[in-house]
Amino acid sequence: MKEKIKTWKPDFNDFTYGKALIMSEDYSKTIQENPKIHYRALLYSVLSHREKFKQHKRQFNEFLSNNLQTAESIMKNKEKVEEILKNYGFSNRKIPMVFSTAEQWKGLNLTEKIRDDKIKDLGFLLREEIVEKMSGVGYKFASLFLRMSGYENIVPVDTWAIKYVESKGFKERYKDTFGLKPNQYLKYEKKLTEHSKKFNVSPALFQATIYAKFSTWKKDSGIIKY
Repeated sequence: MKEKIKTWKPDFNDFTYGKALIMSEDYSKTIQENPKIHYRALLYSVLSHREKFKQHKRQFNEFLSNNLQTAESIMKNKEKVEEILKNYGFSNRKIPMVFSTAEQWKGLNLTEKIRDDKIKDLGFLLREEIVEKMSGVGYKFASLFLRMSGYENIVPVDTWAIKYVESKGFKERYKDTFGLKPNQYLKYEKKLTEHSKKFNVSPALFQATIYAKFSTWKKDSGIIKY
């Protein structure tokens, strides 16, 4: 797989799948039309702790089917939330992160701030606020949430993005168990952004295209059949 990533050059079809992925996770219209369910985007992002898309999506749908899709419902049904998380093998040390997002959601007024940010130039400041105020939420989860909220210059640096950047010769030392440190994350994000410019696409689309290409997303989402 590493060799495939190293020699891969995205084409029109690849970017089409990347756009499809972004559209399937887009909550930017929700912010305007139905802001009450914007928290879903943050919940979806945090649950993406599970790298396998199929399991991640099933777990997210389990929350929706149990009407656990608002910060208020998460806090009122802690036992049920923990039950679902444990049933899907969610890390015990990550469970408090789910409750932290719900506790801080209303106070941070993220929906309002994003809605008012018409030219989308406050994304990085909002990300710092999320990481600082929401215990356990790092750059990757905050970045996915912001990308889902319409920020195309924000990059969720996931496993596949890291593999792509490293296949191009850049590598930082880190432990797989704990992932990238904040300063390392920002370096990988910068490198990925530089590569996106070579193809005249947004950093968000470039990352989504890499994920759509090399993960199981296309198969597990039902977009294509193998």
